[in-house]
Amino acid sequence: MKKILSFLLLLVCLFFAGCLQNLSRVGSSKDLTIFIFDNSGSMLLKDNASKKKKIDSAKANVENMLKSLNLASSEIALMKFGSNCNETVIDVAPTSDTKGFLKHLKRIKADNLNSSLSNAIVDAVNLGSNARNLNLIIITDGAESCSGNPVKAMQNAVSSHPRTNINTFVIGYNSSNSSAKKLKSLTTGKGRYFKASETAAIAEAIKNL
Repeated sequence: MKKILSFLLLLVCLFFAGCLQNLSRVGSSKDLTIFIFDNSGSMLLKDNASKKKKIDSAKANVENMLKSLNLASSEIALMKFGSNCNETVIDVAPTSDTKGFLKHLKRIKADNLNSSLSNAIVDAVNLGSNARNLNLIIITDGAESCSGNPVKAMQNAVSSHPRTNINTFVIGYNSSNSSAKKLKSLTTGKGRYFKASETAAIAEAIKNL
């Protein structure tokens, strides 16, 4: 009887070890795409290209990007700036549930007074540090409005996660020349800076990730 119990325990241990090993493989083979949303009040202003509110145009852009993204190999997550300069809100943790993601996306409001881009970068990279490839898509109409340094935050994030391929895309809404220049310096890896009007180019870039 003891031999039978021992054998059964061995089988159980082997089964769970196999499961844990498989879970580890799934995690390491997945990419993660994080959409970082600027939900500051200025996103209520009109987008020059679409003539919609910038926040509504941005949501439509994200929905379009999801259609191009290979969700068989990449999970998605959604973040937005918090209510103060030290906060970032994770609206959707890494998932493959597009319906749930879109529900949260539609609820985002441009009711924030801060744009803590630096903190958002740090938190996003920490969230995706175990991903094979981490794709950050920053959607904003301006640069940092808090006291942080987004460029330095990005450089530190990349250097402190050498095993993660970090591709940073930035989509700028009505950004001034000076803001656009700063935002372009945030791109990493295969990432690029796009004007919000370049919807087809954005979708193509996402498709090729």
